[in-house]
Amino acid sequence: MIESDTHNYYNENTYTVRYGVNSAASWDKETDEVTANLPTGGFLDQSRTRYDVLTIRNQLNFNHTFAEKHAVAVVAGIETIDRRYQSFGYPRTYGYNDETLSVGNFPNGIGGTGVYQLTNWQGNNLTLSYQNSFSYTTDRYFSAFGNASYTYDSRYTVSGSVRTDASNLITDDPAYRYAPFWSVGASWQIANEAFMQQVDWIDGLALRFTYGYNGNVDKSTTFKPLVNISSSPNTVTGELTGSMSSYGNPTLRWERTGTWDIGVDFNFFKGKLYGKFDVYNKHSEDLIADVTLSAVQGTTSMRLNNGEILNRGFEMEVGSTLRISPNVTWNGVLTLSYNKN
Repeated sequence: MIESDTHNYYNENTYTVRYGVNSAASWDKETDEVTANLPTGGFLDQSRTRYDVLTIRNQLNFNHTFAEKHAVAVVAGIETIDRRYQSFGYPRTYGYNDETLSVGNFPNGIGGTGVYQLTNWQGNNLTLSYQNSFSYTTDRYFSAFGNASYTYDSRYTVSGSVRTDASNLITDDPAYRYAPFWSVGASWQIANEAFMQQVDWIDGLALRFTYGYNGNVDKSTTFKPLVNISSSPNTVTGELTGSMSSYGNPTLRWERTGTWDIGVDFNFFKGKLYGKFDVYNKHSEDLIADVTLSAVQGTTSMRLNNGEILNRGFEMEVGSTLRISPNVTWNGVLTLSYNKN
């Protein structure tokens, strides 16, 4: 749990207070009288936030080597994550004295409920809201996962993984909510082959390949319509107003990315030269994107699972570790990458 309290006090000599008091003052043109509509004193802003995370994970692990050459590793489990974020905003306190902990009164009374409406010296309508604001967000995730690998004689490895994920951020339609993701891979430890044992300058050399899918949740949209209620009344009607913040995407689903990667790892001359080289292809589908709609539908655009991106490229890393003296070691790494989409 993470909790924080914010307390910002502006005394009456600060620009914030002086500007606020002057902007809220009224001027009677006939009598040339200026009325201070805010109480004497400073401004006090307060807020409170709280963040809670509850994670429950159950996992089974199995590792065993048969006949000295057959190594098997299996992992399976489930995980649930519950994240809650709460915020509470106090209204700005006017006429506050931080030494006496006292609060002044509005000279001309308070109009309405939770607001102070007036016309300032410029003739503009001004609304001072002193209503509390609240925010509450909950993100929930559920995952069931499993992966297994088999290695023969410390040279050849094949592996695979599968998982299914669900979230309250995804539509409740079962056809989209539970998304299966999977991957397969293989590696060849070339340096462990018998024909490489006579090459003493190669300490490690491996070739690997992976292919699979993973997913992502875009929190910028929702699967149900959302209405945003204003925290302050409209200056003309004096009523709270509402507007559509999200029209809802009933088929909101996971963003999916399929990736294949071929790589080489190497370690030469007892660590004096090491690195890796990877070539990859990433194809992302069902990405959240803005889609133009006809205005007769009530909006001109919506965020839907309509995007697609293809990324191709390579990544290279070359490093070296050199012992200059018994007490001094130099290490350097050079990286190079290229991506095209």
